Order: sequence, then C-alpha cells, then structure tokens
Amino acid sequence: MSYRGRTLVINNLAASSLWHKLACVDPPPNLLANIQAQLVDFFWDGLHWIPQSVLHLLKEEGGQGLVQLSSRAAAFRLQFIQRLLTGPRDLIWNVFKKQNKGCQSVHWLLEEPLVYGGRLDISGVTVPALSRTLVSSGIVTLRELVNIAGSDLSRAEDLAARMGLRSRRVVNQLLHRWRSALTSEERVQLMDYQHTETGPAEDESFPRLNIAPDLDGCAGPLLECRSKGEMDFGSVSGKLLYRACVKVLNKKKLSGRVDTPWRNVLGFNDDVKPEWMA
Repeated sequence: MSYRGRTLVINNLAASSLWHKLACVDPPPNLLANIQAQLVDFFWDGLHWIPQSVLHLLKEEGGQGLVQLSSRAAAFRLQFIQRLLTGPRDLIWNVFKKQNKGCQSVHWLLEEPLVYGGRLDISGVTVPALSRTLVSSGIVTLRELVNIAGSDLSRAEDLAARMGLRSRRVVNQLLHRWRSALTSEERVQLMDYQHTETGPAEDESFPRLNIAPDLDGCAGPLLECRSKGEMDFGSVSGKLLYRACVKVLNKKKLSGRVDTPWRNVLGFNDDVKPEWMA
C-alpha cells in the first residue's frame, strides 16, 4: 500500500472513529499518545524515516497530512467555544423566538479583563506587579472596577483602600489610564450603566475576537501558516483551526527545520515546494 493510501486509511477509517468521543469527553492523558504511536507505526511499518511532526503537515508543505490526534482534540475544543460564543441564536430546538430592537447593553464591555494582556491591561506602566495586586484584590474585570470606583472611574479613595495602596496620586493615574483606554462611546455606556443588570441583551452578540497561532519566537518554512495574521474566531473554519493547532503543538520540533534538504543542493526557488509522489 502506498503512503498516501495508508494516510487515507488512518485518517478516514481508524482515527475518524474517535471524533465523536473526542468532541464529547476528555481522554486519559496517555491514551491519544499511545494510539498515535500505533498509527505512525502502521504508516512506516515500524521504520521511521522522518520526524513524526513533519508527517502531520500538508503534502504541499512536505508532509503527508497524517492526522495528529492531540491537535484534532484541541481544534474540537476551540470549535465548541466558537459555537458557544458566536453560534446562531435562533436554533431549531428553541420553541419561542424573541427579537429585541434598539436595546443596547454594556455587559460585554464590563466583562473586559484588566489583566493578562487584555485590552484594558495597563500593567507595568505605573505600579509594579499591578496584575498580581489586582488579582489579589479581586479586581480582574471592568465590572469589578466600576463597582468600586464608580461609573465615571473617579472614586480613587475607594479603589486605593481595596488595593491597599497609600498613594492617591498613583491610584488617580491608574484610573486616568483606564479612562483613556475606553472610547468615548464606551464611557457614555458606563455612565448609563445600571448595577442591577445581570446579562447581555437578547440581540447583542459576543464581541468580535481575533486569534493567531502563538509560535513563541519559533520560525521556519514549516511554521508558515496559510492564514496570514489573525483569524476571525467567529468565522474561521475547523480545518484552519486544526492546521494552526498542528503548527503550535509541534513548533519546537519544526522551528528552523528546512522543508527539504535538497533545496540548497539543487538550488530550488522558494516557490518550489516538496511533495510526496507515493
């Protein structure tokens, strides 16, 4: 059987029987690794000619497209979150459908995080270890900040007492930076915020979210992604999510690796890509 035939058997017969299970439950820690090892042994007849991480790449990238179970499981998790946050609201099992127009809510704005790289994260600017101080004080979202400092983010005394800071000047600087990080429309929304609000409006979808593979400084021709830049999480396909997971989970092994050792020997241009012929 050719290598391509073995790949089709693995992807379409053996591995596909796991998809429903992976979409529903988390497997034991070593189960996927053990199954993956058996699949790779079947592909190579026990003789491993190239690194396993390369096999998972597409044929036009020098691989065979052999499915990686851990990447597929990660893609399923991302797709579940995608459907949960951005999926259709008028589902077939909804008996009653409601439509509210002209209703504007600040729910998602108030859920903006203040720490760990969020849009309103100002750590490292004024107060050392600001993120740690906010987490220990229980102030990790804009909602929690507004509940303490007011809708206009001006109650410096209350915020200083909650964070355990003595300098009023430093706290005022923090509040000023948070106010500056908000748009004028968002500041108006905060002024109209009612503390009794418990959830988003019926017609308000989850805010747009862009994601990108975190290669953590790793680079090389095998780590180039087809989707240049960020991907719209609400519309990205499962296939692109899976391919991105393959790159990220194998980034250490693929970093700096050439797609074919013959490129420099034969003087191939960058447009010429390796491809398996059997």
